[in-house]
Amino acid sequence: MNARRGVSLVLLLSIVVSCAWAPSRLPADAASVKTIVLRVGDPVMQVDAVRIFIDGTGAVPVIVQGRTMLPVRAIVEALGGTVTWDAAHSAVGIVLGTKQLELIIGRPLATVNGTPVAIDSANVLVVPVIVKGRTMLPVRFVAEQLGATVDWAPVTQVVTLDFGGTTVLPPAAPVLTAPADGSSLTDKTPSLNWNAVDGAVTYRVVIHRGADIILDRSGLTALSFTVPAGLLTAGTYSWTVTATGPGGTSAPQAKSFVFTVKDLILPPAAPVLTAPGDGSSSTDKMPSLGWNAVDGAATYRVVVHRGADVILDRSGLTALSFTIPAGLLTAGTYSWTVTATGPGGTSAQQARPFGFTVKDPPVQPLAQTVEMHAKYSGWDPATIHINAGALVTWIIWGDELTSCTNRIVVPSLSISQALTAGKNVITFTAPATGTAPFSCWMGMVQGQFIVDP
Repeated sequence: MNARRGVSLVLLLSIVVSCAWAPSRLPADAASVKTIVLRVGDPVMQVDAVRIFIDGTGAVPVIVQGRTMLPVRAIVEALGGTVTWDAAHSAVGIVLGTKQLELIIGRPLATVNGTPVAIDSANVLVVPVIVKGRTMLPVRFVAEQLGATVDWAPVTQVVTLDFGGTTVLPPAAPVLTAPADGSSLTDKTPSLNWNAVDGAVTYRVVIHRGADIILDRSGLTALSFTVPAGLLTAGTYSWTVTATGPGGTSAPQAKSFVFTVKDLILPPAAPVLTAPGDGSSSTDKMPSLGWNAVDGAATYRVVVHRGADVILDRSGLTALSFTIPAGLLTAGTYSWTVTATGPGGTSAQQARPFGFTVKDPPVQPLAQTVEMHAKYSGWDPATIHINAGALVTWIIWGDELTSCTNRIVVPSLSISQALTAGKNVITFTAPATGTAPFSCWMGMVQGQFIVDP
């Protein structure tokens, strides 16, 4: 890679102005180091096949204003070199073998074995700086002056310093897939899933509840892991997956996935219908529909059908009965169901709706009163008009009864009644049409009813 082109990489030097250096844990033979690999956001670097912390403060490579900032002291010491800090002159000294470098805060020139050299001839703004008490040095310049080639992988944000050897990079962090970030489930044994990663041999799943680790399972070879029963309760959890291969272990995801487990609340059962009874019949056109209470129900919904048509659909009811409004029902057959809704959802309907029939009330016949006198001369009047279908009250006054008129007979109405002096009352329903002859019991004194429509 051309030292003057490409991405400008800057190296984070873990020192404070007082030069309070913390020792790094180096490989046994520092002079044999061939490659050093660092990843943005990862506090661990890989020196050949060994992964060690960059320093004791948890410093990590970061990106500032589009430039990658990498710790340099651990790199130099991993190679067997030394780093010094001259507070009076704000200068950093690096010695490795025959190479001696000096870089001064804010200056775009460094000295290499006493000779001034531009840090980055293409960008004079690339200079050593102090940020939050730490000196940041240009890694490309330093690494190349110490004999390394620098490679930057923008997708994985990995910097590789090659001192003449080869290295196997750690795998990238797996991409989490399910359960989706922010999802909510009632399954307390969910399957955690992630995508395969090149170079990964095994995976490690870690689940947190708050700050507590409730599961840490490594050595997984599949791309999913089912959480064991009994581990999860209602609450919110976060999880990460790392991949391990010949090149080491990946960093965890930049952002953990989070899921919430809720207790499963079942829908209420279907209410038991009570009244009107299934198959009942009445003339009530405003019947009260009743049902039994259901555990877990907050509201009820009544639906009334006439055939396939819904003629009433009323939800949000809290009582255990509902009176059908006036004017809705006419004579006919209806079916009805009730469902219950609660925190767990809505019940199924009844397996079989209840049915009821509404009939029009019977028409009461017109009441009619007629009077007649029994005299020696016969019936007075002998012809009486009555209304068709009327409930007739026939008053016969026994004024002058004879041996014949002491009983009156109406054959078509099945009437045969003895008459006495004074008031006699006979009731009957008038026929729909025609006439109804009547006579004394001997048939000698006759009369008739004429039915008016």
